[in-house]
Amino acid sequence: MTDRDAHARHAQLVGANLRDHRTHAGLSQHQLGEQMDPPVRRNEVNAWENGRRAPDARNLERLAAALHCHWTDLYARRNNYA
Repeated sequence: MTDRDAHARHAQLVGANLRDHRTHAGLSQHQLGEQMDPPVRRNEVNAWENGRRAPDARNLERLAAALHCHWTDLYARRNNYA
């Protein structure tokens, strides 16, 4: 597996976990972006959730704070929100 493949798999995993936590919290992508400090646009949340980009460490912590979880919950193998 190349570094590029590993990065893409990481982005998809974090994106799936982010989507699970966001929907479990009953938030839209826009609402989640607005709850981050400072806020981010919905299209950025969408890119993270769809694995086009992975949030950097700072944004991962900000996402976790907005979702009331630990950043490792977003980074874990897979959550059980289905």
